[in-house]
Amino acid sequence: SAAFKTVAGFRHSLTQNMAAGNTIVLNDAARRLVALALRHVDDVVSHDWWLYQLITGAGGHVIYDHDPALFYRQHGRNVLGENRSLGARLRRVQMVLRGTYRSWRRRNLDALWASRHLLTPENRRLLFVFSGQRQDGPRTRLGRLLAVRPHRGGAAPTMLYWVLFLCRLA
Repeated sequence: SAAFKTVAGFRHSLTQNMAAGNTIVLNDAARRLVALALRHVDDVVSHDWWLYQLITGAGGHVIYDHDPALFYRQHGRNVLGENRSLGARLRRVQMVLRGTYRSWRRRNLDALWASRHLLTPENRRLLFVFSGQRQDGPRTRLGRLLAVRPHRGGAAPTMLYWVLFLCRLA
């Protein structure tokens, strides 16, 4: 996957996944956390993203290793697939415009909410503020963004996300 320049953390996990599924290694504490959370979760669309959200939300640390240990193996049932070619990036733009990304984010946040008792008090508060915007107007949505300050890897991607969020596309 692309090299991330941002620090892994819960605020970042709200907007972007940095944990590609085939490259995740969990320690025993993370494995136990996931097992507890799965008792309360029915629907996760992007399991690797949800793991990133859950583990950082519970106060766990994510270590992003910049040295690749394996090559990406894409198969016919990949939900997203690679993100380096122009075609792949255009497919992702289409997913944003169709509301697919927004739907996935909502489903993952709902799953995270179902296991909120496992999150730190501060991250539970951030989740509450960030996820409560289903019918909010632009002013309230902006207030939620300012209160939580979710971010992506860099100023430009973060600003683009905020604009998409305000327009109900993210």
